[in-house]
Amino acid sequence: MLIADLKSIHSPDILDLEEFSSNQEEIYLLLELGIGIKDKDGEEYFYLEICNAKYIQYKINSISGNSWQEIVEKITSFTEWEFDKYKEN
Repeated sequence: MLIADLKSIHSPDILDLEEFSSNQEEIYLLLELGIGIKDKDGEEYFYLEICNAKYIQYKINSISGNSWQEIVEKITSFTEWEFDKYKEN
């Protein structure tokens, strides 16, 4: 059985993640995760965005549109909506 192995974590926004601390209220970071197979060479990159609640509030409250559908389209560019896969019977 193969086992996933996190080989590296990098952020283009932060030089030293282990020493990172922030006094900002709104925090958003892009992380690049280098993941491969345990005890094997090689890795592929997966991207993970992390943020705090203040950043989410800022992001949502900055969205506007001429209709609810237009607002939903903007929100679903970075979220999953409960009705994305909804089908009426």
